[in-house]
Amino acid sequence: MLLRIVAAVAGALFAGIVVGAVSRMIMMLVALAAGHATEFTWSGSAGILFGYAMFMLPGALLAALSRRRGRWLLLALGAAALLVPALGIASTEIGSSQQFTARNWVLVSLTGLGVFATIGVLPWVTLRTVDWLLARLGVPGTSPETAAQVP
Repeated sequence: MLLRIVAAVAGALFAGIVVGAVSRMIMMLVALAAGHATEFTWSGSAGILFGYAMFMLPGALLAALSRRRGRWLLLALGAAALLVPALGIASTEIGSSQQFTARNWVLVSLTGLGVFATIGVLPWVTLRTVDWLLARLGVPGTSPETAAQVP
């Protein structure tokens, strides 16, 4: 049981940090596309990474403790809930769009989609990481073959 919890926490942290860092880099591109300076604070960046991880933690725990088919649903709900603060951050980063050219709109749209794509990928990365860790830790009922299967 303890190994399962360790795998869940480590999986959520790993996915949150890696995917959150990619998302934060794309957020910088959104700001540039909107014509703003990219002035991000370390505390804000750490908050995003931590937020990504914390939104995945309940689903990662369920995924580590259950081998049932629908164990990814809570991960998907966590990602869906993460969309709410992501929209708020996006509107703050973009700011006023009254002076946007067609080029700005295209670049902001594409980079904004990139940020939301990271949120879509986050549950998958979390589940794969948890399964990989369970297999590597030798948790009964898991194997490298099981961990390699896509749910």
